Amino acid sequence: MFQLGGRFWAQYADWMYSEYIPKQQSNGSWSNGRNGGTYGTSMMVLSFTVPYRQLPIYQRDETVDELP
Repeated sequence: MFQLGGRFWAQYADWMYSEYIPKQQSNGSWSNGRNGGTYGTSMMVLSFTVPYRQLPIYQRDETVDELP
């Protein structure tokens, strides 16, 4: 959704943050009881950092939202 940008990312990001931030445990993890929460926490951290473009896979053309 981030690579699509615009309203697609805005709508998805609003949902993602409101859905998953409240599920964070008091120890900082997102644990589902499997793997000690390592995998779930890693996926949440990666998901929340998408807009910061720290990994090349998350980079996108900044002109994608511009009208022709």
